[in-house]
Amino acid sequence: KRLALAKGLSDGEAAKLSQEGVATVWIDGGLHGMELGGSHLMPALAYWLVTDESPEAQRIRANVLLLLNPNMNPDGLDIVSSWYSKHVGTAFETASIPEAAHAYVGNDINRDWYMFTQAEAKAAADVFYHEWFPQIIFNQHQGGPFPSREWVPPAADPLNPNLDPLMVAAFRHLGGFQLARFMKEGKPGVATGVYYRVVWTAAFMHAAPQFHNILGLATETAMGNYATPQCYSEDEISDPQRNELGVSPLLPSVEYPIPWHGGCWRLSDAMDYMITGCKAVLDAAAKLKVDYLYDIYDMGKRQIARGEAAEGGPF
Repeated sequence: KRLALAKGLSDGEAAKLSQEGVATVWIDGGLHGMELGGSHLMPALAYWLVTDESPEAQRIRANVLLLLNPNMNPDGLDIVSSWYSKHVGTAFETASIPEAAHAYVGNDINRDWYMFTQAEAKAAADVFYHEWFPQIIFNQHQGGPFPSREWVPPAADPLNPNLDPLMVAAFRHLGGFQLARFMKEGKPGVATGVYYRVVWTAAFMHAAPQFHNILGLATETAMGNYATPQCYSEDEISDPQRNELGVSPLLPSVEYPIPWHGGCWRLSDAMDYMITGCKAVLDAAAKLKVDYLYDIYDMGKRQIARGEAAEGGPF
């Protein structure tokens, strides 16, 4: 809390606290009711974290305080799962759902972070800004630029000049940490630095905390449409009318190092990719916990000074 509020501390005191503390990380699933993978992987992730005795798991347990929210939108998931179970195997198996989970934001709590009309958003904000002060908040989504199987930060330009530059650098670095893990595991179809421009609205759950100097991270995994497997030929992959990447879908590039050439994609595949992304975030937090703890102080101190110096500030 003292590091996050960034007041009444010297740089030396902040450095000492950063050495003593552990990194606090929030990971959630199910923010969108239609995106099932994040919620479904949580038992497996939790089991791995508490039972695995690999050096990595032990390092995470020693250096990270994990706030694991299995589902940010439980009533949305209930509505979607009930609709899908009722219509699977019929012509309406993947039809749009005809009812909303919430009065103002549908099943989309991810647009409520400037209004706070929903109990879930209010509860999470209390955790973020008044109780636990995480250095990293990780939202898992499903969608992404076709034909990629996963999108990881950084986001595409233009840059939001109101963010602290260190936030921008950390966003890029943590996304690179995820990309490297996917490459090590030989998982194709991971895109980065393209398509999404997600640093411009305070409505998003991952974006609003960035203005509290919390590294808000979002990823997009393919298959954001119920649990029906989706199969694609290489001709569909290479169709320029469907390509959302802005680069070749079949040739390796900086933005798309290992192309995905098609095949069938199931809910279990999406969950497997999402677990890889979670482990990468936790491993980064464990290895760099001193940096993450000190950086939330450093950004806070700089942004406070920036506001006090501005005409009409602070903001």
